[in-house]
Amino acid sequence: MSKEDDTKIQNCNFFVGAHRNQPILAAPSSSNVTVANCTIDGHNDPNVSGLIEHRGSGTLTVQYCWLKNAGGDMVQMHNGGREAGLVLQYNLIQNAGMAPGAHGDYTEFIDGPFTVRIEYNTTAQSGGASQGFMVEPDIGSNPGRIISGEIGNNTFTGAVNAFTGVTVADIVNTFIVRDNYYDPSRTSSGLAFGGPIRGGPNDNSAKSIYLRNVNMLTGAIVQDVKTSGISRR
Repeated sequence: MSKEDDTKIQNCNFFVGAHRNQPILAAPSSSNVTVANCTIDGHNDPNVSGLIEHRGSGTLTVQYCWLKNAGGDMVQMHNGGREAGLVLQYNLIQNAGMAPGAHGDYTEFIDGPFTVRIEYNTTAQSGGASQGFMVEPDIGSNPGRIISGEIGNNTFTGAVNAFTGVTVADIVNTFIVRDNYYDPSRTSSGLAFGGPIRGGPNDNSAKSIYLRNVNMLTGAIVQDVKTSGISRR
C-alpha cells in the first residue's frame, strides 16, 4: 500500500493462492485504512501470518466483511510505536490458526498506544488452534499500551482457548467487555482467561470492566461483582 491516507478497500474478494501474498498490508506510511464489504479467504496457508496487517497510524476500520480460513491471525496491529486504532465491527470471523502448528488469534496487537473497538461481530471456529480477540500488545518483557477499548455486543462460538484476553497492566484509561453472548462448550477458558494479568471478571482492576456478558448455555450473566455506579451503553 502506498503513502496515501484514508485508503478504502471495499467490495472485494481475496483468496490466498499459489503466490501466497498477504491479502492486505498497510505500510508504516499509511494512515486511516478502511476495509469494507469484503470476503478474505486465507486458504489455511501457513506462509500468510495475517489476513489484514496494519503497520501505520490512524485507524484501521474493518466492517461488514467475512474473514475466514486464516493460517495464522485474522487482523494484526503492528504499529511500531505510532498511535493507532482498530474498529472491527459487523463481521463474520471464521477459522483462524488453521495451518499445522499455528497459534492464530482473531486480533493480535504489538506495541501501542492503541484504542480498540470490537463490536457486533460473530465468530465461529472449527478446527485449528486459536484464541479469540486478544488485546495483549506486550513485546516480550516490554509493555504495550492500550489507551482505551471496548469489546461489546458480539456473539462468540466455536473451539478456541478463550474468546477475549486483555493485558490489564497495559490499560491507561478503561477497557470494557460488555453485552457479549458466548458459548463456552468448546473452550478451555470461556469468555476470558481471567486473573490479574490477562483480565476477566473480578480481576481486581478498576480499569478492566466486565458487564452483562451472557453464557448462552446457562443464561448466567458474567460480569464484575462490583458494578454499582458504572453506567455503560
